[in-house]
Amino acid sequence: MCLLETYFTEQIFDKDYKFSPSGLYFAPEMGSMESYKEYIMTMPQFSEPEVFGMHANAAITKEINETNDTLGAILSTMNAGGSGGSSDMDTIATNLANSILSDVPAPYDVKTAEIQYPVSYE
Repeated sequence: MCLLETYFTEQIFDKDYKFSPSGLYFAPEMGSMESYKEYIMTMPQFSEPEVFGMHANAAITKEINETNDTLGAILSTMNAGGSGGSSDMDTIATNLANSILSDVPAPYDVKTAEIQYPVSYE
């Protein structure tokens, strides 16, 4: 309900009303489709926690938890898979990292896709 009260309010029509303390998030003025697209392009690619009403430390906590989960998974596989006598822990970790990297696809070429498959927003 708190989030709804922030976004669905009569105050949204006031030019000074912001959704977050930084002032980055606000409702744009009424305009053309092009003006809305321009506004959207100014938004950060990855939303800050403040847009959800959270403190900036929430992002740090999330990143730490993801790192710990990833490292925990790697360590658990290292303990379970070391039956070869000649491999030490560094070799096992390197092999695992290389295996993960080989599964990651090449970066997606967004610019080429935009040219090949243009999308109209109107």
